[in-house]
Amino acid sequence: MLAIFTVLAVCSWRSGCRSTVRVVTFNIRMFPEPTTDFGRVASTIAELDADLLGLQEIADQSALTEVLARASEQTGRSYRAVLSRCRSATRGITTALAWDVSRWRLVEHREYPDLLPDRGVPCGDLQPGLLGIFVGEDGRRIGVLSVHLEPFPDRFGIRQEQWRRAIAIQRAVSDELGATVILLGDTNSTGFMGEPEEERAFVTELVKKAGFRLLTGELPCSEYWVPEGGRDYLPSLLDHMVVTGGRWGEPKVIGMCERLACRVTSPRDMDPDFVRVSDHCPVVVEGSPS
Repeated sequence: MLAIFTVLAVCSWRSGCRSTVRVVTFNIRMFPEPTTDFGRVASTIAELDADLLGLQEIADQSALTEVLARASEQTGRSYRAVLSRCRSATRGITTALAWDVSRWRLVEHREYPDLLPDRGVPCGDLQPGLLGIFVGEDGRRIGVLSVHLEPFPDRFGIRQEQWRRAIAIQRAVSDELGATVILLGDTNSTGFMGEPEEERAFVTELVKKAGFRLLTGELPCSEYWVPEGGRDYLPSLLDHMVVTGGRWGEPKVIGMCERLACRVTSPRDMDPDFVRVSDHCPVVVEGSPS
């Protein structure tokens, strides 16, 4: 997932006029599932106070439109979304972008099937990257690319190639627009807190070699799961942000993960948002892009 941001004066409904951008990545599991609580999803989005969001696992555009409308009512913002035309053939989900139209105007969106640089190729087997380019009130361009990489430890080899493609797109778009680019999304990096052990080093070195910065490498977690045959809920770190430049604060994981402090949790003590909202938690960062 990719995002391009330049310094832009943004007036937040909560924090007043500021020169920073508030960016979120959030996998809303198989949205919506039968157990999804639309009110809780809307409240979670409202609490983020985000300017731009990269979203994953979206199955129903009308459902997303509904929760964004509810979040808008709660915040005074005005959220809209665009979804990728490419979907998972097996699960029917796709990536999406959401933004506050009172502060941003979408002027172009680009789709990268299989995260290939040739945007004209047909939809492939892998989740696409979806890039939006936005213009703010001062005329400066901003973009965000939402990505969703292959899951599970045994698909690390596929993720390695997806990471290489995403970083290459990030560099190309940054050069094209002359702007900071943020790569964000559910990268399914099981090796950051589990297997394969080499995944953390691979991602860290790839980002470093590119001259970029991995903001989220030290987050305590961003998701919960239960191993096969297990009982307790275990934390993992699957969601990431990579920036090409700018000045950024420390990212924060909120919602269920923050409330549980990323501890191993018993079924009795599990946060109800695991069922009502998602197994993932939103990751938020605020900063001043170059």
